[in-house]
Amino acid sequence: MEKKMENGRSMIEMLGVLAVIGVLTVSGFALVGKMHSSRQVSRVMDDISEMALKTRAFLREYDSDNACTHPTCSIVKKMNEAKMIPSGLEYEDKQLINLNDVRFYVDYPANDGSVLFKLKIENLTEDMCLQVATANWGDISSTGYREISINNKDAIQGIVSLQKATDDCSENAKITLSYR
Repeated sequence: MEKKMENGRSMIEMLGVLAVIGVLTVSGFALVGKMHSSRQVSRVMDDISEMALKTRAFLREYDSDNACTHPTCSIVKKMNEAKMIPSGLEYEDKQLINLNDVRFYVDYPANDGSVLFKLKIENLTEDMCLQVATANWGDISSTGYREISINNKDAIQGIVSLQKATDDCSENAKITLSYR
């Protein structure tokens, strides 16, 4: 009897190929997820910078004679009416909301000379909170930045250490940046 040589792949070889394809696919999804998260954090950082810049400009130029000191006054509403809202943010009931559902509020405290306005950012993920908290927002002379408060804890002047930010940040974090 003659033995026939069969060509083709065995079942074990096919399973090995499928396992390799599966590992590569899972790795690809993880990489895409990380890139998406990084893009979201970058977008939030850009929105904060632009919001702070436009709010400071609005208060110094457009609202200097008509200070928003009444409790029902909304700087965000006035900025929306003056068409000074940063692109990508939508006005909704005295707040701004970005694509990641991060919410921005502007508070105009009693002007004691030390703080012109406070930019409150809510609904931050833990990653976003860490990035915002440890960022270098400049100083009073260049950007007007004065201090930061994470989740309503004591305000910190200057840059927050990574350890402090890690201890204070959580999901749905709230950060308040004070500007002069």
